[in-house]
Amino acid sequence: MKLFTYTLILLYFYIFSSCKGDSSNSAPFDGVFVTESGIKFELKEDSTTLILFDDTLNYEGVWSIHHTNESEYANIEFAGKPDYYYLKDKKIYRSKREMESNWMGTKIQYLN
Repeated sequence: MKLFTYTLILLYFYIFSSCKGDSSNSAPFDGVFVTESGIKFELKEDSTTLILFDDTLNYEGVWSIHHTNESEYANIEFAGKPDYYYLKDKKIYRSKREMESNWMGTKIQYLN
C-alpha cells in the first residue's frame, strides 16, 4: 500500500511539474507581422526591430517586453520614442491607455 501511495504522489508531482509553462516565453512577440493598414514589423530575437511602411520608408529601432499583473505586452520604439507602439493580444496600439482599455487597437497578422 505504501508503494502505491508513493507512486501516486510521484506521478502527481511529475504531471503537474511538466504542465507548467515557460513563463519567459508565454507571449512570444518576436517575428514578422503586418497591420491592417499595411505596415510591416519585424521584431527580432535580439530586441531590434525593422518597421517597413508602404512607401518603402523603413525605420530600425528596438523593442522590449513588459509584464503586468494580468498580462505581457511589448513596447516598440519609433523615431527615438521607446513607447510609441504597444503590442498586446495580436493588436497594436498607440498609447498605453488604449491598450489597457482595449480601445482603438489595430489587428495584426503574423507571417510565417
